[in-house]
Amino acid sequence: QEARTRVIKEDFSPVWNETLRLYVTTPTFADSIVGQLRDWDRLSGDDTLGTAFLSFRDLQANGAPWSLPRWVPLY
Repeated sequence: QEARTRVIKEDFSPVWNETLRLYVTTPTFADSIVGQLRDWDRLSGDDTLGTAFLSFRDLQANGAPWSLPRWVPLY
């Protein structure tokens, strides 16, 4: 699956305040969700600013519901 937020142009402090929903059935062959933060460029390709890896095991261990807001490190 893939989910995207809207593009916010010409803003050095963007705020999305959006909810992305991914529907996962269990059991699944995937062990994590990968999220990428990218900038948008009109003339060149978009640059990846960071990548987050969310383990299903960690999400389950930290309690339900998974929809609770949380900070994750970007690599």
